Amino acid sequence: MINLHKTETDDANFLNLVLMLVEYLYQKYAPKNIHAIHIDNWFGDKWLGFRGKILGAAGVRDKDFDSKLVLPPFNPSRVLDTTTYDIKNNIVSDIHKRDLHVYQISENNIDNYAYGFGLFVWYSAKTKINSQGSIMIHYKENPLRKISNSEDGYMRVRPKYAAFYIMLERKTKWELSKIIGSDHEDIKELLTNSNGK
Repeated sequence: MINLHKTETDDANFLNLVLMLVEYLYQKYAPKNIHAIHIDNWFGDKWLGFRGKILGAAGVRDKDFDSKLVLPPFNPSRVLDTTTYDIKNNIVSDIHKRDLHVYQISENNIDNYAYGFGLFVWYSAKTKINSQGSIMIHYKENPLRKISNSEDGYMRVRPKYAAFYIMLERKTKWELSKIIGSDHEDIKELLTNSNGK
């Protein structure tokens, strides 16, 4: 469905696991957009829910991942690539580059909410060298949901949000090392049961 940006430092099996995860989440949520963001190196779980700093010191963090999601304030110099895939009828209809991460003071990111409805996937580079990789997912569901018994076929519902962080480590194969956040038990099972070679 999508192609991930890659460099010579990326382990192909790690990228395959990221793609497997994206495919699974696409089947689960059917988003209209997938935003794939390639980060230059491993990143820790502190990025999950991190919104920015106030006055350059006090960090602001979301602990509730079932409400509005703020884009994490990655420095744009760390972003190797951002590609957005627009999807209609299970087919990628448009592919375009988009700058989700911009140069700004950290405080300005505190209300930088994820726009639109879709799947946001951050994944780390240098997985060949590091033998570990990071994946972070934000998902925002369209509140206009198709239902069969409605007069116009649609019903407005409270949008569903989900966010989680995954760390994988390469031993004899890629293995799940950590997963935190919301709505992730099925993800844990998927990654635990994958061959991860």
